[in-house]
Amino acid sequence: MRDFKGKTAFITGGASGIGLGLAQTFADAGMNIVIADIEAPVLGAAVSALNARGAQAIGVECDVGDRASYARAADRAFSAFGKVHLLCNNAGVARTGPTWEIVDSDWEWTIGVNLMGMVHGLQIFVPHMKAHGETSHIVTTSSMAGMRSSVAGGPYTATKYAVVGLSEVLAKELAETKIGVSVFCPNNIRSNMPNNGRNRPPRFGGPIDSKSDPHAAEHVVVMQDRNRAGMDPREAGLRVKAGIENDQLFIFSHATERGILEERFQRILGDMDAAAALGPQGALLNRA
Repeated sequence: MRDFKGKTAFITGGASGIGLGLAQTFADAGMNIVIADIEAPVLGAAVSALNARGAQAIGVECDVGDRASYARAADRAFSAFGKVHLLCNNAGVARTGPTWEIVDSDWEWTIGVNLMGMVHGLQIFVPHMKAHGETSHIVTTSSMAGMRSSVAGGPYTATKYAVVGLSEVLAKELAETKIGVSVFCPNNIRSNMPNNGRNRPPRFGGPIDSKSDPHAAEHVVVMQDRNRAGMDPREAGLRVKAGIENDQLFIFSHATERGILEERFQRILGDMDAAAALGPQGALLNRA
């Protein structure tokens, strides 16, 4: 997808951070913008700022983990602009702590936003894009956590790995269509993502006070320090745009963790070699 002007982008989690960087980038490319976000006050400010710079933008409150809420937001987009050509599945949350100590409701919240939010978007927009038949693209924000694991990030890492795998499946399924697929794996970007618990819905326990949460307090401080030194969200948006134009399946914000990925891949290949060294299937059983 190279021609953006006059087309429409639907961006979840688009009121701040990476999502706002995406909205600004594609607005500057001449697209109509629909921001779907759960945080109403920030949503209104983001839309006003986009319109002030000459964009055609609307905002709609949306809980991506709730399919009915997602469907209502999509209907607003169709009513306002007709066809949607770019879906940015960007909304994301994280819960921190030892994997075995994270309660079911927080697993459900993280899976609901990070994975099912993507699924809901695909269920709604892939048929829509196939029906209008024009060149389109789907980009989902994963993370470097979707490429390598980290301690105390169980739900986040699990869902971000899932997003990468699902994007690979989707790219194969849509290979013969006019719909491109990318997965964005950013490292540190300046955003309020570390304090994402502020938006946890009541059905999962309501907002998280990170300062008093034994699982989140230290993590939030560390990640906020890292993010302050991170990439500007607008730069991240420009990298995503370039990746879409180049029809890249994987889009990265930083190349600094190449060595970590190479180490992981080498371990995988090494363990595959260990399997090969055992000989033909059934050799161990015969040996026993």
